[in-house]
Amino acid sequence: MRKLLIYILIILVFSCGCATTALKEDKTVKMQAASSTASNKDAYEDFKSASELIIPADITVSYMFAEVLNKGWTKEDKNLEKLLSDNEPAFKEFEKGLVKEQLTFPSVTNPEERRERLFTLNRLTELARLLNLRIQFQLYKKDYAKAVQYCFDIIKFGQHMEKGGNSLSSRMGMAIESNGYKNLRNIFLFQAKGLNYTRLLEKLQVLRGGTDSRTQLEKILKKEFFDIKLNVLPLVLSDFDWMDFTESYRKSGYTDEDIEQSIRVCYMDALQYIGLPYKEGLKKWILEEKPQNPVRQIFLPILKNMYIECGRLDTERDATFIIIGLESYYNKNKQYPGKLFDLVPDYLPSVPNDSFSGEPFIYQRRGKGWLMYSVGSDLRDGFGQIHSYSTPDGSGDIIFYKE
Repeated sequence: MRKLLIYILIILVFSCGCATTALKEDKTVKMQAASSTASNKDAYEDFKSASELIIPADITVSYMFAEVLNKGWTKEDKNLEKLLSDNEPAFKEFEKGLVKEQLTFPSVTNPEERRERLFTLNRLTELARLLNLRIQFQLYKKDYAKAVQYCFDIIKFGQHMEKGGNSLSSRMGMAIESNGYKNLRNIFLFQAKGLNYTRLLEKLQVLRGGTDSRTQLEKILKKEFFDIKLNVLPLVLSDFDWMDFTESYRKSGYTDEDIEQSIRVCYMDALQYIGLPYKEGLKKWILEEKPQNPVRQIFLPILKNMYIECGRLDTERDATFIIIGLESYYNKNKQYPGKLFDLVPDYLPSVPNDSFSGEPFIYQRRGKGWLMYSVGSDLRDGFGQIHSYSTPDGSGDIIFYKE
């Protein structure tokens, strides 16, 4: 009996010890989670403060805004100059967030948070637009060094957005980064003189090596795969469109589980294709002419378009790198090279290939200038005749030139 009591006492002490340890561990986990949440919230608040912008409400101002971005600045654009001045506090917050690398977009965890963050994303679209206007203003003042720095800021901004928590912020990031390269190219092709090409190529090389569009997209799609209900909405449809879509799907006899499973299969296919070179991967995204599954018909083209956007961004990035090499060559030789490989090794360490074809960019001397292009997502050589950005279906080449 005495031994039995001792055994019971030992068991009780051991149980209490385990319970205490478990409570401590649970408390530690909760404290860590709270700390992490607070940390993420702080980062998000800093991030959000960059979107507290003054946006022109007058449609006339908005029209002038578009004119400046298309045609350049004039002396009459005083109200836009004031707009930039009024937004200087927001620009400073943006630059602070950029230095701290806090301009990433967190994952969505509930519908209310999603709506709030979609609003913030819209404001960040306006921020990107104002940053473009800022570049144009510096070009008007002939401050090329500052304009180039702002281009690099936009590129880094886009890269941070690409590393965010959902595919919508990733797509926006790709568009912003691509826009930064376009601005940078325009400065070199039509504006700047006397810039340090070697230093700029070094900076661009760092930016090129700091991101892999397909890897980032793959990470984001893996996250979304495990929580389809919450994260798929901003990728494809509005709340109301999504409700209409699911309602019509249910009327066909499908359940919510059927819808989720169909979407998951689309994501699984996409994750298989994303890792492939574009020349191979694009041939995999084929839909049946008479699909049995309407979900697949809706979602696969969207995922394919994201894959194409990655390829276009890679093309923009590599083309900008080559173009700075071409301008560096011209700055020294007063003419452009006969072929791209003439840039190696004095002007470029290597010449990147066209992301879509896996082969060199097609390059031709044209008069005193040149024409260079990628075959684009249709994988067909269109001889640099039609730009894919100007066609409804995205067919055609991705064209770069200097006259």
